[in-house]
Amino acid sequence: MSVPSTTVPQLVAPSTAEEILKGLGSYAKSAAYSASSYASSYSSSYLTSENGNFTLSVLFYIVLYSFILFLILVIVHFSITPVFKFTPGAKGLVGVPSSTDDIVYWNKKSQPISTEIAPIANDSLSTFEFIQNFSFSVDIFLRKITDTDINKRIFLYLAYEPPTSGIINTDFTASPTTQSVLVSKSYMGMYLTETNDLIVTFVSGATPYSTRPIKNIPFYTPFRVTVVVEDKSFSVFINGQQAFQRIVPGVLTFSSPAGTAATSKLLKFYPPPFGPPIYVQNLHLWPRAISYKEVQRAQPALALESDFGTMPSDSVSGTCT
Repeated sequence: MSVPSTTVPQLVAPSTAEEILKGLGSYAKSAAYSASSYASSYSSSYLTSENGNFTLSVLFYIVLYSFILFLILVIVHFSITPVFKFTPGAKGLVGVPSSTDDIVYWNKKSQPISTEIAPIANDSLSTFEFIQNFSFSVDIFLRKITDTDINKRIFLYLAYEPPTSGIINTDFTASPTTQSVLVSKSYMGMYLTETNDLIVTFVSGATPYSTRPIKNIPFYTPFRVTVVVEDKSFSVFINGQQAFQRIVPGVLTFSSPAGTAATSKLLKFYPPPFGPPIYVQNLHLWPRAISYKEVQRAQPALALESDFGTMPSDSVSGTCT
């Protein structure tokens, strides 16, 4: 005689510390009451002079009341005010370790070559579409920039195809052409103007939206540029201080430009296509719009000059303004 088979439901574990705490919050009050009642009955039945042990008694009460305190904090966190913080810069008093969602690239103390795109295949960000609600930062070091052609002052760009596919053309001579080249093939570009001002341009619906020229960019000293992209705006920070915010009409979108071979590919970050004297390190990517406090506290710390792997031929000191 055959026995009917039964299906045992599988339990799915919460994926983050925050989800675990949310689950605890639903029954924390009843658990705290039960724990208190159990402590009273336990102390009267077990912790007697006959079979009790002072050390175990103290340990028991420490563990018990620590657990009750934790349940109370969970209740306060989800009903009154944040107590636990799960991401850097979030509200709360107690930091809770959780799985990180950000990745740092180009941190080997050498310059990334043109094929070192980010994200890389099969990492946690490789399938993320960097169009809306993301953030990135990059450490930059500039030398002898006045000797560099205006069309070759590009720090970073976000596109479907590498420079060899025509995003950046070395034969452009008419000035200015950097933005027009970016508009023709890419979604975002970061570059210097002929007056050495920083520009960040996003191309939404084939229309370029740029920051105003950001002046007083440091030369011969490392600095960090952070960009936070939301649905309808993007903000640019220099060394943790906001330098510009641009609000665009509608929602930021990007379509594959004409001539792009594979429209299904995801956008990738590419390093400076022309190399020195533009140096980069620590490309930091987040699949969300980070907070201002996260901008200020992002790790790793700003790269040192020695971390950029600079070339001796670019070691002339001085200052450009």
